[in-house]
Amino acid sequence: MAADRSEDGGYDVVSTSFSKEICYIDAQINSLFDLNLDPRLLSVNLHCNNISVIENLGKLQHLKRLDLSSNRITRMQGLGGLKSLKTLNLSCNELRVVEGLENLRNLAKLDLSYNVIYDLSGLKKIHGSSFSLRTLYLHGNQLSSLDHFINCLAGCRILKELTLSLYGEANPVCEIPDYRSSVLASLKNVEVLDGLDRTGKLAATRDRMFDIPEMDDYLEYLKSESSSETPMKETKYEVLTPKIDSALDRFRQRGPLSSETDAGDEKRTENPTEKRAVKVSLSADHEVRLETLEHQLNRLIHNTERVQVSRQTRKPSAERDNSPSEDFESTEQPDKRKKFQLSPKAKRTQRVPVSKKPGQTKTRTKPAVHVAVESTSSTSPSDEQVRNFTIKGKAALKGRPVRDPKDDETFLSLIQELDSERERRWKAEQAARRMVEAIKELQQREAEEKKLREASLAASSRLKRALLKEKETKDSLQKSLNELQIHDVELAEEVKRLKENEEEQQKALRALEQATTKMETEKIKQHAEAVTQLQQEQMKVGALTKECELSKHSVKQLKSQVHQLQELLANREQEHRKAVEGLVRVDGKEMREIVDREAAKQEGLHQQIIKEYQDKLNKRDLDYAALENEFRMGLQIEANKFSELQDAFERVSDECAQQKEALHMIKQKESKATNMVNELTAMVKEQRGRISELSRGRQEVVVEYKERIQSLEEQLKETNKQLTRLEALEQDKDKLTAQIRAQLSVIEGLRTERKLWSEELAQQGSSLAQDRGRMEARIEALTAEVSELKKECQSANETIAIKAKVIEDQTDSIRKLKQKIADQDSDLRQWNEDSKTREKNFEEQLAAETSTNHELQEQLDGLVDRKESLKQELRKTQEELETSKENHRILKTKWQEKSELIGKLEKEVLEMRNNFKVKENTLIEERDKAVKAADSAVERLKACDDAFRKQLEQERRAHEQQFQTLTNENQQEIERANNRVSEVEDEMRILLQENALTKKTLEKRLQKLTSAFTEIQNDLAGT
Repeated sequence: MAADRSEDGGYDVVSTSFSKEICYIDAQINSLFDLNLDPRLLSVNLHCNNISVIENLGKLQHLKRLDLSSNRITRMQGLGGLKSLKTLNLSCNELRVVEGLENLRNLAKLDLSYNVIYDLSGLKKIHGSSFSLRTLYLHGNQLSSLDHFINCLAGCRILKELTLSLYGEANPVCEIPDYRSSVLASLKNVEVLDGLDRTGKLAATRDRMFDIPEMDDYLEYLKSESSSETPMKETKYEVLTPKIDSALDRFRQRGPLSSETDAGDEKRTENPTEKRAVKVSLSADHEVRLETLEHQLNRLIHNTERVQVSRQTRKPSAERDNSPSEDFESTEQPDKRKKFQLSPKAKRTQRVPVSKKPGQTKTRTKPAVHVAVESTSSTSPSDEQVRNFTIKGKAALKGRPVRDPKDDETFLSLIQELDSERERRWKAEQAARRMVEAIKELQQREAEEKKLREASLAASSRLKRALLKEKETKDSLQKSLNELQIHDVELAEEVKRLKENEEEQQKALRALEQATTKMETEKIKQHAEAVTQLQQEQMKVGALTKECELSKHSVKQLKSQVHQLQELLANREQEHRKAVEGLVRVDGKEMREIVDREAAKQEGLHQQIIKEYQDKLNKRDLDYAALENEFRMGLQIEANKFSELQDAFERVSDECAQQKEALHMIKQKESKATNMVNELTAMVKEQRGRISELSRGRQEVVVEYKERIQSLEEQLKETNKQLTRLEALEQDKDKLTAQIRAQLSVIEGLRTERKLWSEELAQQGSSLAQDRGRMEARIEALTAEVSELKKECQSANETIAIKAKVIEDQTDSIRKLKQKIADQDSDLRQWNEDSKTREKNFEEQLAAETSTNHELQEQLDGLVDRKESLKQELRKTQEELETSKENHRILKTKWQEKSELIGKLEKEVLEMRNNFKVKENTLIEERDKAVKAADSAVERLKACDDAFRKQLEQERRAHEQQFQTLTNENQQEIERANNRVSEVEDEMRILLQENALTKKTLEKRLQKLTSAFTEIQNDLAGT
């Protein structure tokens, strides 16, 4: 808005028809359809936008000036309806071919510099005298063929100025030897080539006048000669004015106003009514001075005595009048040389390598002020040229010069300073816009950080859920353990029952000792079968215990993993707290040493824990191997005993052929044995079902473990994304610091230029002395405000540095977390592999057990067949019972020995049972301890989560408060700068209006004076 106001003010000063102009510089316009273009427009400036296609310009039939420089245009099209167009600027685009100019008959100036043009065939369509192309800029392109270039421009008869190389930016054609001579020889109408005329001197061009809207209608009234160079016609009579000369000398020698007048001027600027009063007082002072001058001239006219004196002293006075103009010329020449020796502007940030052609700086500055003088940074001598232009309709007076050239210089310098000040103000506004955009980006990044925090909270909630699931799995495992214990108790009761049955059988055998030896042998067989079944059951119980131990071991491993995760979380929280507490001294040596020590300690502790776990695992493996060896030895012993019993049975079977009387009792016992076998088979089936359930539970645990690993990988990805965002934030911080430095340099330039401005204003007349006092006071206020802005910028830099340190600390902590997570991943993979191997071992054991069960069933079938054969033999042996009675006594002794062996076996079974119970008790105690440790770990996790959430909330609140303060400060600074700019522009408008009024009044009075002088001279000549 401030820029628009300044532009409007500039139009009021220079011309009243500038409301028909549009200027959108660096407005991020993507298409011409986004603009509401009035058909009455005379000038359109769309410098530095994102336009790629020329369109929507057909209705602008009155358009005279079009600037589309620094865009993305690739093709010249859509220009056919611009029949009144006189200047066209398409520099700094992506053009390759010149085309679409056949309808532009009024086009006088064409700028196609800094493109990629290699084909000029479109210029052939504007050959002939019906087209008015006078100036053409083609530097910074890819023209390589000299013949093609000359053929395309040979028919442009009105072309006067041609540029192919400027400020070091040329075309490949310029490297051809004798390029200049051949071009000038073939294009005879060209007067200026690459800024030099045909003699090789710098040519003074009139391109700056083309940049001013509605100025080309008045160019025909301007002369190229300066007022100092035109020979003044000698007058017949000259008048001596010593009082006027002395008054002018005093006027020039007056110093700056006192502080009292400055204070008065500051007070006057507060109210607009007082400003008007000051204007009236100034005009009244000028009128009084002019009246005194008129009275003095009247006295001179009526004094006839002074006529002779004036005739005698005419020549010296003429010399005296001409001397200042000569001095002015002599002072102008070195100034011109200095201006010609100035270097061009620096390269553009986007695509322009150096400062553009004469007049290109106008596209960078705001087009509000279209005065005939440009900034001093341009290299062309058009400032002096415009200064020397005179109007034909208002020619200089014949008698003497109209105005002191020093006043002209001061006015021109003031206007130049105005232009430069507006250019700087426009640059400052652009910098402010960039700052606003940077602030918006920071806001967006903070929103993304908030999202990341929310994602971290969601991840923590997921971890809690996973812990709860683990608790549930642990409870289910405990339930399964309880069920297995109950099942073990039932098995023990069954063993007791079996023992009671065995005792009953032994009693029956003792009672039947006198009956038959065959009964005793069958009883021994049944006892042996029962013993084998007991051994099998004991084996199954041992396998179940092993499985229980393995499940407990897996539970312990999971608990150890949970404990490690808790320790990692606690360590990270401690590191984070330490980083937050020592933000200011993060780069110190002490902090680094402490961090290294703690890291070494943590690594040592971690290694110790790993060693302890490895030792425990080795011990458990050794215990497991010892148990396996013990079971194997027991099985071998039992197998040997069974073989011995079988041998004894065979011997006894030969001897017990005569036992036939107790068949009925044996049948009953056999029926009981079959019932027991059926019960045992049912128990085996139940155990198989439970084993399958346990395998399913293990598979579910493995699946849950995989899901946890996936969740951890997702968290790793999120941390990587956070790292990339932190790096982007560091880059943005660097950009912001660079922008702040650029703003500081701009402020220093403004200081120096304001000082120069104050020194030049000191040389003005009394009419501008009061205004100079106001400007000095305003400059002092602005310098104070600039110092305040510097302090604020320094504080902002300090805050940015602190934030950068915080971000670096966070990146370090994130890197450490990454390393730890990678280590955990490797450990998890190892644990997965171990669990897989164990599962394979379990499956192999199950397969072996199933094979043994099949073998036992086959043995049972064989025994049943054998029983039937024995029944047949019993029938045969009933007749031989009488012979076996004598051998029965011998068998009694043998049976007593065998009973003793059976008692020993029972004692060993009891000892094994007691050992098993002791191991079960120890395992139960360890399980209780692990449960307590898990509960305490869960409580610690909850406390850590609560503390972490509190810290996150505190940091978020602090960030939000800082961001709000920064946004408020930036808005206040922008509003202050806009207010200052508007105030300075209003003051400069008032100055220019007052100068215009004083000029008009002075010209009128001078016309009156000149007419009076001419009348006096005519009268004197007549006398």
